[in-house]
Amino acid sequence: MRNSFTTLLRAETAYTVLIAWVTISLCLGFGIAGIASAQDSGLEEIENTTIETTSNTSYVELDIEFAETMENTSEETVEFTTYTEAAYQDDGTELSDYDETLSGTTLTVNEDVHDHATYDVELDSSATTVTVDGTAFADDGTVDLSGETSDSLTSDDTVLSISVTADTIITDTVTGTPNDTVTNEYQLSDTGFESGVEYRALVEVGNANNIASGYVAPDDATIGGGFFDGADGSPGFGVGVAIAALATAGVLARRRS
Repeated sequence: MRNSFTTLLRAETAYTVLIAWVTISLCLGFGIAGIASAQDSGLEEIENTTIETTSNTSYVELDIEFAETMENTSEETVEFTTYTEAAYQDDGTELSDYDETLSGTTLTVNEDVHDHATYDVELDSSATTVTVDGTAFADDGTVDLSGETSDSLTSDDTVLSISVTADTIITDTVTGTPNDTVTNEYQLSDTGFESGVEYRALVEVGNANNIASGYVAPDDATIGGGFFDGADGSPGFGVGVAIAALATAGVLARRRS
């Protein structure tokens, strides 16, 4: 009986440790993926969040507090980019529900398209790719491709693929020197922001160590956004969670044995 009980404890302990290691793998995986993405652009991502405007929103605010001292430079540049969240989620994907044959030169898409996205339609016999702005689609998902390109199109051509690229809503550059604090307000009345829309906000920088902290949110601060750190951002937090999970597994293992 004692042998069976010991075997059960060992199995439970192994399971607990396995869960902890899975947590570590996921956290490190997300961290590495985020770092790799930032390295591709040559910038470090210090914030990636959603914000949502409401009927009470007047502007979206971006605050950047630069570090007291900077590494290997006298000033640092921050890139601020936003997309609609819906378009951001579909960025880099391909549509799957559309009529594979044009009706004359008219394309029909049977799934939602986004106003703030661009669609690249690859055609077979026409041997061309037609770039279509999301706003060009009618409510029924149709668009006459002959009005979107100067290329000659083959009637009733075969559609090979339709890829999606999210359009940027706001792209801005903020530059500061040590101890600077910069505040930018992007008014809904004179920018691409609209009320009642969820957005993806990205903040990237050449060297995160040169940023002390920041803040991005609508002025009514009702949904999403908030404060973020410079070099002490999410990757470190993810590793901390993983280490805590492993420590918990160790405690449980000792208690059960």
